[in-house]
Amino acid sequence: PYRKDSGQLRWILSVRINSTKRDGYGMQYCPSCLATDKYPYFRRKWRVAFYTFCPEHRIMLHDCCPECGSAVEFYRRDFGRSIDEAGAICLCHHCQFDLRTAKQAPVAIYDDDGFQLYVEMLQALDGAICDAGRFDLKFHAVLHQLCKVMLSAQNRDRLRQYVAKMLGVAIAPAVYGRMSLEHRRVFDRYQIVFFALWLLAAPQERIGTAWLAKAVRFNLLLKDFSDAPKWFVNLVDRLNRRRFPELYGCALE
Repeated sequence: PYRKDSGQLRWILSVRINSTKRDGYGMQYCPSCLATDKYPYFRRKWRVAFYTFCPEHRIMLHDCCPECGSAVEFYRRDFGRSIDEAGAICLCHHCQFDLRTAKQAPVAIYDDDGFQLYVEMLQALDGAICDAGRFDLKFHAVLHQLCKVMLSAQNRDRLRQYVAKMLGVAIAPAVYGRMSLEHRRVFDRYQIVFFALWLLAAPQERIGTAWLAKAVRFNLLLKDFSDAPKWFVNLVDRLNRRRFPELYGCALE
């Protein structure tokens, strides 16, 4: 993520700190990873908004205690207790539920190629693949921008609905507007990121076709995107009817 003096950091889940309490669901976990750890611990990568499932166990991450619904606040285990009484870090601080036993939900695969791209992106973050340069900061910046557009009030859910139709996925109406991706629950984030990755799997064709279908305006793709990479700027620039009127109403090459 890029550095920022204030406000929401790109891709970092919000924990909404209120004194010593965290009201946001910003700490995720894989129950299988915790269960196989000799000494259970929470990974830093679980704080990343696009890290919504475990690429090793192919199950969705949890972002709360499934028993009482409390946000994960493992640092509160010893509040009001001695160190000896605190118990394991993988126990819910509120109801003592063992997070290692949480139900394992399989990952919904909307498209094989899109899912493989998603897996490789998570593996790159883990350092598990050699082609990590493909998923550089510029790639993640464009991915975040597409997610942002899908959730924006200006787009009014058109782009998300368009991708869902192309993938044959039935989805519920989204809550779009002020709530950023980093404040949303894990299943919502998974779907939005998956849809954005589907567009990025063939950006020249799929983003252009979405524009032709009036699922997104070209100027919205670059709105407040000051660090957009040149390739993305050039792609979006071709969707400007005033500069390239010959593309209006016809397919992109």
